[in-house]
Amino acid sequence: MITLMKIGDRPNTNSLEIWGKSTDEKPIGQFEGVDITNCSTYFAFDTKEMFAYDKDTDTWVSIG
Repeated sequence: MITLMKIGDRPNTNSLEIWGKSTDEKPIGQFEGVDITNCSTYFAFDTKEMFAYDKDTDTWVSIG
């Protein structure tokens, strides 16, 4: 799945930026009633790991 995130300086889609600890359970599908869109990000601030959401498989993928 390819997602166009931005056109020039204008967002094309709403993506979530979620922060938490590496030991927290990452949300799947929705977070606080909002759909988690493809390429939303989760930053584990205690380990400085970054994850991107893959909507096709409803999983978080490590990106560094």
